[in-house]
Amino acid sequence: MDDDFLDPLSGSCICLTFRRTAHLTTQFYDQMLAPAGVTIRQYSMLVIISEHDHLSIKEAAVLFKLDRTTLSRNLKPLEREGWIEIQTGEDRRSRQIILTGKGRSTVMKATPMWQEAQKRMLAVLGQENWQEIRQTLDRANTALAFSLSELF
Repeated sequence: MDDDFLDPLSGSCICLTFRRTAHLTTQFYDQMLAPAGVTIRQYSMLVIISEHDHLSIKEAAVLFKLDRTTLSRNLKPLEREGWIEIQTGEDRRSRQIILTGKGRSTVMKATPMWQEAQKRMLAVLGQENWQEIRQTLDRANTALAFSLSELF
């Protein structure tokens, strides 16, 4: 193992590298989606909600890989904008997320902008490079999920 790898000042911090890349990517997508009035996080959530009719909070937490508290915090702006409604479920203890007409319109307006962002990112990264990056990230996500489940 390289000695620099364990030096926090060397620039080799795995977490910092992931965070920097995620920040730059998010910033780019947010700018591309700004004319639709939505962020990439909001757009991604709306798309997933649009694919599931009457999605329960519990199901959404699993799909978004978020705990319920974080999910609720992320859903509040969507509800405030009128893009979703959260309604009581059949058993009164459960709650369901429903995409509104305004939410559906937002998804339809933002999708071409997201598609353009995808094309531009692919142009920057290159198709072959992106496939390699995606496979590597998929493997990292699987390994990390497994390792974290073992630790906690």
